[in-house]
Amino acid sequence: MDKQKNPNQEIWSRVFSDDFAAGLLSPLFFSYVKTIFGETKVKYYQGYVYTSLELFESLIKIPYFPKHLREYLLLTYYPDFLHKQILNSSYKPIKRRLFYFILGILKPSLIKGRIVKSYSRFEKKYKSYLDFFDKKIQNNLTFEEILKLDKELDKKFKPHWLISFGGGIQCIFAVSQLHYHLDKYYNDTSLVAPLLSGIKSRTNLSNQEIQHLAQLLKKDPKFQQKKSEISLDVTSKNFLDAFNNFLKKHGHRGYYREVLYPTWGENPDRLFKTIVSIATYDQKLSKKNIKDDFEKAKNKIKKLPDKIQKEIMHWLNLGRQFIKFREDERYTLDVHLSRKRKLYIKIAEKLVKEKQLENIDDIFYLDFQTVLRLLDKSQSSVSDTVKKARIDYAKYKYQLPPKFLLKDKSKYDDSTIKTEFIGNPASGGKIVGKACIILTPDELYKIQPNDILLTRFTDPGWTSCFHIILGLVTEVGGILSHGAIISREYGIPAVTGVKDILNHVSTGDIIMVDGNNGIVTFAKK
Repeated sequence: MDKQKNPNQEIWSRVFSDDFAAGLLSPLFFSYVKTIFGETKVKYYQGYVYTSLELFESLIKIPYFPKHLREYLLLTYYPDFLHKQILNSSYKPIKRRLFYFILGILKPSLIKGRIVKSYSRFEKKYKSYLDFFDKKIQNNLTFEEILKLDKELDKKFKPHWLISFGGGIQCIFAVSQLHYHLDKYYNDTSLVAPLLSGIKSRTNLSNQEIQHLAQLLKKDPKFQQKKSEISLDVTSKNFLDAFNNFLKKHGHRGYYREVLYPTWGENPDRLFKTIVSIATYDQKLSKKNIKDDFEKAKNKIKKLPDKIQKEIMHWLNLGRQFIKFREDERYTLDVHLSRKRKLYIKIAEKLVKEKQLENIDDIFYLDFQTVLRLLDKSQSSVSDTVKKARIDYAKYKYQLPPKFLLKDKSKYDDSTIKTEFIGNPASGGKIVGKACIILTPDELYKIQPNDILLTRFTDPGWTSCFHIILGLVTEVGGILSHGAIISREYGIPAVTGVKDILNHVSTGDIIMVDGNNGIVTFAKK
């Protein structure tokens, strides 16, 4: 965007950072986020990360983004008073081509055709390093050795950030192109959702494995006797072996992308309770046939002239490729964060032993600079700091801060009609059902078959309940957010980014979710 025309040079947005970490961040995790985005490019407000719009603009480069594409996905990253300016800002195709030419020389891994292969090469190197890391972290390390290992881990993971940001931008561009062409030549953008479904990412595959574990558990004689009262330690050897194999593959994941919370590997009982819940319900709940919907949407495109059909299929294939890429790289990010958590716990154990911390998880309520001062003995007591941070974190847990912050510290949000809630049409279809509000993974057991899940956001660990819900509504996210992508895989209507809806809808309310148009309304109060 042209800075001279920008009415506000310092606008902070939750939208861009929500894509990385949608929920509350602990002070320690925020310290890590600052090392990724840059000290001056992020702000910590009410437990959430805000990034400077200047950072987003430096990555997306508005003048290099064709005007006809900007209205589809790009506007969601900006407050509405800037929308007109963004749409009218000049397009500079020559500079765009020059930019990508130079990028291809300096950073070839960011060129569209190389991103996936570049990331695959990075992953192989990183996973090879993790074999060394996992052995090293088990040793009795000194503080100096732990900090050295931490720096080494981040250095090995550094290529992830550059390539993943590049893939994210290409995803926005490809899906915007798909929207545009369907809008222009077919006059129906509702085809986007079925066309972007059925994408086999690592998250989807791990969810399928969870479904398989639920089926195994249903056949377990102990489960048939005790149902919801069953515990992991009394299950059959057949189930337990399959469960442990699952943890070997996916134990690094959890219910939040946050180092504060234990992973499935650390707390297998929580995952087991989810599996028990799935096994308890009837598996024959009606869902749309994703494959049929995808084929029907493709057949509609095939009726268009060959040239137009070829253009749409080009952007469709790219969009699907980069959506899969984004889910897969998030999976690898969870691998990395699980190791960061191990390092932090290692430090905390030593600090507790030296009586500088009362509890191991106190470390997550301190910023990393304070932790370093504890290590070199330049700071003695942090109990008051930890206590205040815990209180603040608990308070922010049940409220969603504004979408944007302005330079003069004022809050800014786009308006929402209180009887009709407008969000992003994330997964097609229209459904009426009972709302079930869930704010934390500990409450997932409350979901009943054919409920409509209302929550702030979903992370990978939440998606194991998607097979029993009728629809999804979130306060955070767009059509490329995790909840949106998984909703399309399960064929349930979803509306994301619905501001303030949890303050107006209660569990038990009957609501209608229109995933085609991004609207949620009361069907019966």
